[in-house]
Amino acid sequence: MITQTTETRSTFGVWRRRESYLFRLDLWLEERVSLRERRSILRDIRDNIEADAPARGIDTALDSLGSPRALARSFAEDGRGNRPSWNRAIYWFTGLLML
Repeated sequence: MITQTTETRSTFGVWRRRESYLFRLDLWLEERVSLRERRSILRDIRDNIEADAPARGIDTALDSLGSPRALARSFAEDGRGNRPSWNRAIYWFTGLLML
């Protein structure tokens, strides 16, 4: 039987919450900024969360960032919004095929 310590489970919980947040942020950034910028943004946000979470807790660290959607909008406010999206193209193409 494998037993897990509370520390292992809490570490996994922190990782799961952080990665879930970053995944949702990545989805919202996809249409707003280039791939290179997106990777840079996600790397910076991940580093900030990793530095902030041990001191204040993962919940407080993520709450201070706000929703992934709002954060993505703040990165795209420089006028680059509404870039073409592969996902949107795939949805349109699938819709056309179904007609």
